[in-house]
Amino acid sequence: MITKYVVAKGIILSFYFLLLSIFILINRQELNNILSNDYILMKNVKIDSIYTASHSGNRNGDSHYINFKDSGKKINLLLTENTLVQKQILTNIFYEHTGTIDIVKREKTKSYLPQNTVYFTYDDRFICNVNGKCNFTETYKNKVSNYLIWGALIFAGISYCTYRVYNCRIIESLKGQKFQFKFLDSFKD
Repeated sequence: MITKYVVAKGIILSFYFLLLSIFILINRQELNNILSNDYILMKNVKIDSIYTASHSGNRNGDSHYINFKDSGKKINLLLTENTLVQKQILTNIFYEHTGTIDIVKREKTKSYLPQNTVYFTYDDRFICNVNGKCNFTETYKNKVSNYLIWGALIFAGISYCTYRVYNCRIIESLKGQKFQFKFLDSFKD
């Protein structure tokens, strides 16, 4: 028979491994983005055929997710209004109806997104050479690395707390206690 102790330990471990898998996926994706060198600058991309645009606002500001076509290719671009360049792009697209922007694309990514190409706005995060090859700036890489380090420290704290809860007296006191299903006991007669 399954005891309350086993169920409690199973719930704690399931919750921990769910958090661990989410943490690993996010960190792997971010490291994959900042350590790669295969970014290409696309100048004057036409966006006159926007087929969907969504807007969401939160305490960190507004973000817009724009889907448009360029030479028959679908391009999904997230504008989070973090930089002046992205604010200017939003103004150009929605208010002045300008039809071209500069974006940076990365093909053949190991991404969890449905498409194999990831697009970024060309702003102060990138340095590009004369051939159109781009890479993130060192300051941006350091910023993302700091976020990943803080995330790892926070996850280490979560791991320690999970360990403490897993071995606490309350969970240990459940050893030997069995579940009592009174509803099922009424059918025994």
